[in-house]
Amino acid sequence: MARVYPALLDHAIQRFGSKDGLRFLGRRVTRAFAGEASARYLERREGVRVKHWAQENSIKRYDKHGSVLRIETTINNPRRFKVRRITVGKQVRRMRWLPMRHGVADLDRRGQISRAANQRYLEALAVVEVPAPARALRDAVSRPVSRHKRPYRPLRPVG
Repeated sequence: MARVYPALLDHAIQRFGSKDGLRFLGRRVTRAFAGEASARYLERREGVRVKHWAQENSIKRYDKHGSVLRIETTINNPRRFKVRRITVGKQVRRMRWLPMRHGVADLDRRGQISRAANQRYLEALAVVEVPAPARALRDAVSRPVSRHKRPYRPLRPVG
């Protein structure tokens, strides 16, 4: 993690903008959006954090002491998202997309939205290339291996 995180950090700072933060949170980038969308980089005692937010909701990524990558979506205003539920009007029941509620009734949908946001963020980070010397890639296959008390010769890609 300590070797990979600087490349992930550089990618997030240089490539992700406000439009990306909106996309991660499942918001469409249109002219109708009148809220605030931003990103912030912060060095903390526990590690480095990059946070993208759109209005009250955010997605952030940080390392825990250089060993764990954590992606976290925070939904402070669930009404910005929609949930499909049954409505009753004039003796007719029908399914409609309505603003999400604050209580536990829409907890499943909140989990779906958070997982999808985290997945979009991780997919955006998947394109980051971490420079590694050829020796680091070669060393893993250039060592002898034993499986079930049987030795196997190493590969010799350079020889």
